[in-house]
Amino acid sequence: MKFLSFILIGVIFISCRSQQSKPADLLPVDSMKVIVWDLIQGGEMASIEYPGYKDSFNIQSMILFEKILAGYGLDKKTFFKSFDYYAQHPDENKILFDSIQKYGERHRIRIYQEVK
Repeated sequence: MKFLSFILIGVIFISCRSQQSKPADLLPVDSMKVIVWDLIQGGEMASIEYPGYKDSFNIQSMILFEKILAGYGLDKKTFFKSFDYYAQHPDENKILFDSIQKYGERHRIRIYQEVK
């Protein structure tokens, strides 16, 4: 019985520890928010450029996404590894998307001030 308890405690300890460890090449929230913001803007630009053309939109948006990622020195695999990590960790995902929202609000305020 003691042996079984020891194994159970060990498994719990290892499972809790593995959930908290982050991948070594994880993009931090501050980097991810800027990249995701630019990807969102790229998607919007493609939808304006190709309204009603689903195939053209998909092709052009993927080309644009790859160019945006290349501008940050990333490939799709590296980006999606981090994006998937955040998607699987709700607390950190909330922090990321709250950061993106605040980042967008700051941009909007700055643009409105420049227009005035």
